[in-house]
Amino acid sequence: MLLGCLRDTNTYHFLLGLVKVALNAKEDSMESGMIRHGSLSEAVKKSELTDVAACALTPGPSPRWGEGKVHIRLNSLAPSGGEGSPPDGGPAEGPITRRSEFFHTFLVVMAVSSFLLFCRWVPNVYGQAQAFNASLSGTVFDHTGAAVPGAAVTLLNPDKGFSRNFNTSNDGRYGFTLVPAGTYTLKVESAGFRPYSQSGIVLAVGQSANQDITLEVGAVTEEVTVTAAVPILNTGDANVSSDVTQRQAVELPLNLRNVFGLVLLNSSVNNSQQNQALNPPGSQGTADQDIAFFNFGGGRFGTTAFLLDGHWDGAGDWDGTIYVPGVDELQEFKIQTNAFTAQYGWSMGNVVNAITKSGTNSFHGNAFEFLRNNNLDANYFFNNRAGIPNPQFKRNQFGFTAGGPLSIPKLYRQRDKTFIFGAYEGLRQQTPLTLVTTVPTSDFRSGNFSALLGPPTGTDALGRPILAGQIYNPFTTRKVTAGQLDPTTGLTATQSGFVRDPLVGNIIPEGLRDPVARNLLQYWPNPTGGGLVNNYTASGGAPVGVDKYTVRVDHVISNRSRMFARWSQERQFKQLAGELFGHGNVGGPGTVAPDNRWDIAGNYNLTLSPTFVMSVNLGYNRWVEGRKPQGVPFNPSSLGMPSFLDSNPGAFPSIQIDGTSSLGSGGLNATPREARTYAVDFTKIRGAHTPKDPILRLPARTPVMGLPRFSWGPAITAARMALP
Repeated sequence: MLLGCLRDTNTYHFLLGLVKVALNAKEDSMESGMIRHGSLSEAVKKSELTDVAACALTPGPSPRWGEGKVHIRLNSLAPSGGEGSPPDGGPAEGPITRRSEFFHTFLVVMAVSSFLLFCRWVPNVYGQAQAFNASLSGTVFDHTGAAVPGAAVTLLNPDKGFSRNFNTSNDGRYGFTLVPAGTYTLKVESAGFRPYSQSGIVLAVGQSANQDITLEVGAVTEEVTVTAAVPILNTGDANVSSDVTQRQAVELPLNLRNVFGLVLLNSSVNNSQQNQALNPPGSQGTADQDIAFFNFGGGRFGTTAFLLDGHWDGAGDWDGTIYVPGVDELQEFKIQTNAFTAQYGWSMGNVVNAITKSGTNSFHGNAFEFLRNNNLDANYFFNNRAGIPNPQFKRNQFGFTAGGPLSIPKLYRQRDKTFIFGAYEGLRQQTPLTLVTTVPTSDFRSGNFSALLGPPTGTDALGRPILAGQIYNPFTTRKVTAGQLDPTTGLTATQSGFVRDPLVGNIIPEGLRDPVARNLLQYWPNPTGGGLVNNYTASGGAPVGVDKYTVRVDHVISNRSRMFARWSQERQFKQLAGELFGHGNVGGPGTVAPDNRWDIAGNYNLTLSPTFVMSVNLGYNRWVEGRKPQGVPFNPSSLGMPSFLDSNPGAFPSIQIDGTSSLGSGGLNATPREARTYAVDFTKIRGAHTPKDPILRLPARTPVMGLPRFSWGPAITAARMALP
């Protein structure tokens, strides 16, 4: 029944291969009476699963939702008694019964199979699951430089309930993969040697570190302890990168508290245009996505891969950042340039890889506020000289974080299994606005434009004087020929061309006034001063508000499996243009730019054996950017315009007249963007090699809608008009 639901033979063969893994594992268990940790490896080799599919991903674009192909290949696994198992081939962690081992294998097979089946209903895309973890490997030697096989190596992080064990292989190698970034303690024990303990090992996001250990001969009651936090070298890959720690993010000066601004600490990065002027139009110098205009090593912007907790964090159209974690929410991030391993991709050589904080087994928290107020600022020199007061400006950025063990009295008391972390950050900002513009006078509203008349500037083809500011009736346009009589005026044309008749007194007759124009006049405010130009002055404010929330829960299921889930939301609005024609005037210039974001992340990590680890990573983020004019909702048909404009999209139209303040606050625009990441990783340590096989998908959507515009200039009523 399950196989009957599959959409292509590739997925069918993959699931068939997984079933063969389970059946072969059961067959081995029945022959030996006991399954060792290497039996799953043998089962995979016997099933010849590596012949079923091609490499990790076919990333071609999918023309329709639900299309695309995923192929995986499991590398050959270490047999029992090989790397990652004790030299004698015995069980690594004690005997495991046939029933429990087969049942566990069956559950893993069904979990992965169900996940893959689910992924078939989303379009073909990309993502990275291994990128936000670290790895640590090395070799254990004795004092003579000989490898120590079978040594028990333990990697610990008690604050987060992390503990993983590994028995060194025949050549003394050990390795820990898919390890969450953090600070760890490494312990090594072997018969005949003093126990070794090293604390303060810092593993950064995406780091592939190497740490060799030399054991000293002695009794097990003696111990060699290393407490110095020596930086661990990244010798596991050729990635070129630099790290930005949480301490740097908190303590370094940071404009707008946008942590990705610290990417500029890398000497190869440039951001000469830190504002948005793309889609939708207009500049937003303080929005989260504005920082995304990075140029790495002279490359163009829009080519950076943004990762957050292992899932994609960039918009699919121009690569704007979808969600930027807060300064106190961030744990660290890595800047990778030029070259990186195959688990990264879909960029031209630039990766910004960030991870968020998690709770620990002790409670921690902080609160902060940053204040800027014009009452505390000095005025400009020339303002003081001219007697102009200090411009009003207020900004408050505030928030708090809290994290620790999730413990409920009398219901769920613990300190080492479940951890929670939460953060809130807010912004309240007010910037003053002043508008000086031109609006129609009372005479203009009645059709009397005599105040525009000026001295003669020339003559027309009939020899009549042309006055500056004269309005001509466009419906009287006609052609005249030099030397011939014009039947309308009785005048003889002095040259060939087109002529029009001026309106007497520069007054538009009642019958020539368009009903749409009459209806539009009510939306221009009355002048606040005399004169024909710059006769209206108004002042107001441009508020900006942000509320950002994050909740993350980490849970240690067992020493072999752990998971986390995070939910983040940011509600942001900014007043791009003030309501300077009045709050209730739908034709005014007021424009609000909503910029709301959501980000959801989850990860499940399972250690199938000391050398074989599986990770499932899910991510969903949504960014809705737009413009909401002051005149929404509004039916343009109420002005006398066609009724079909009422639903396209039901806003006050943009009216632009040369020399006069425009009506309407631009186009209504909504641009929702979504990115979804589904990833499964299998990591196998075989000797000094760590092959990784990901299954990756990421659909994205970006629809847009806009508003009609209307513009008029003086040519339509001028004395001369260019006609064929």
